[in-house]
Amino acid sequence: MRPSRKIGQAATCPDRPSSSRLADLNFAIEIGPLRDGGVVAGRWVGTGRGPDGPVLFTGNDIPRLVGDGQRSAEYWTRPSAG
Repeated sequence: MRPSRKIGQAATCPDRPSSSRLADLNFAIEIGPLRDGGVVAGRWVGTGRGPDGPVLFTGNDIPRLVGDGQRSAEYWTRPSAG
């Protein structure tokens, strides 16, 4: 099944924290990367400063790699606030 829309730059994703609204961004890997065959999973935490003070957000990234393991065939991500 082909996607119903073309995936553009990360800045076009509505759930992605915007660097234009946040300053002093820092990211750290909490778990992983864990690998099982061509699937890799990891969890990260981000911190920064927003208009109302400090912010914390987390996310999970799960790419499925193909070929030499350097190309992503699929990529699932889910950021969340707090």
